[in-house]
Amino acid sequence: MIQGKESKGALLNKVILLPIVVWPLLFFSSIFLFDDPTASSLLAGSLFIAINSYPIFLYCLYRINADIYRQYGKIGHIIPLLIISAFLTVVVLQVNKSSKLNMEIESRLAEKERKRVAAGFIGNCSTYKIVKDSIFYWSNNFQIDFFVKSYDVDFQLINCHYAKDITNVYSGDNIIDEADPESFEIIDKRWQCDKNNFYHGGQVMDYVDFETFQILELNYSKDKNKVYYGRQEIEYADPNTFEVNSNTHYASDKNRRYYYGKVSYGNE
Repeated sequence: MIQGKESKGALLNKVILLPIVVWPLLFFSSIFLFDDPTASSLLAGSLFIAINSYPIFLYCLYRINADIYRQYGKIGHIIPLLIISAFLTVVVLQVNKSSKLNMEIESRLAEKERKRVAAGFIGNCSTYKIVKDSIFYWSNNFQIDFFVKSYDVDFQLINCHYAKDITNVYSGDNIIDEADPESFEIIDKRWQCDKNNFYHGGQVMDYVDFETFQILELNYSKDKNKVYYGRQEIEYADPNTFEVNSNTHYASDKNRRYYYGKVSYGNE
């Protein structure tokens, strides 16, 4: 019976070691003590050692409390129970804090969405919006509205920066020349296409060979005749051997190397 009590006491005493499980997190956080260039290296080093030595102190406390339990019985339960209470208090406080923070974030997002809808923005984007009988494109760069067209029930978003109606496709507030609304689609943030042409940043590339045109990495592209960087032809580049290395940001063909669309000389 005594052995059973001692076993229970020893198990409860091990609770003292519970905070050791967060040691890796504290160790990682304590590294940032050295980030302040104006701080004393001696002070930072001392704090670093003190913080990361706490498992040793806990183990010493564990051994001392084990002796207290063997000599005084239930008095040895006090420290483990205090640690359990502190641990649960921290957990409850953190849960409440997270819950309040989530509620605050949700409230801010709801208020932001309310203002966005009240301003007349279309869909889930804060770019195209309806004001009275007109459609505008909000430019975040210029912080102003650009007139797009009179209100049209057929006007719809393709994404936040492209839209279309029955007759036209729009990039921001500009009509994209030659674009076909029915087949127009977004490839990625730089490239678009329809059944007739490829587009770069909303500008038509009607001079490329549509059937053989390929989009490469790092803003390069090519067809059977030429290589392009953005919308510009790279003079004398060989499309048959042209390759792009996304790791080095260099491109090359059998004759030259290129860097951001320009011929690269030597080791530059």
